[in-house]
Amino acid sequence: MTWGQCAISTSRWKGVLVRDLLAFHGINYDEAVKTGKCHLQAEGLDQGPDGIGTGSSIPLSRAFDPEAKVLLAYEMNGEPIPRDHGYPLRFVVPGTVGARQIKWLTKLELSHEESHSATQRRDYKYFGSNVTDPKSIPWDDTPSVQECFKNFKYNVIT
Repeated sequence: MTWGQCAISTSRWKGVLVRDLLAFHGINYDEAVKTGKCHLQAEGLDQGPDGIGTGSSIPLSRAFDPEAKVLLAYEMNGEPIPRDHGYPLRFVVPGTVGARQIKWLTKLELSHEESHSATQRRDYKYFGSNVTDPKSIPWDDTPSVQECFKNFKYNVIT
């Protein structure tokens, strides 16, 4: 199988920290959580074969975490992001699975629940070895994979 531009890579991202953007718009973490809005959903312009747009979500706590450095990126490796990598704006969440990085970002939204996109609800989930029948997979009761590297240090340029 040829991965082309879909495999692992290393890039230097530059953009706006999501926590700064949320604060600029008057969004307070504690107030949002009190209303039950514990997720930040990101939506991209592209659509999957099912006609549903690509999307993901992260816990709101991660978006506000100064160590997480969640970014709305507009540069990749010192230049505007190439079209194939999400120009003009990409949602970058260091330390998470690739499905959380949304290309061609069109929308960010606080929500009471995770994104309804297939990559959030039907992919990137871990099941124990006791789950052997695909028809019995507890999709809705299983949290989506978020973190890849817990103790990895990131150098994000803002």
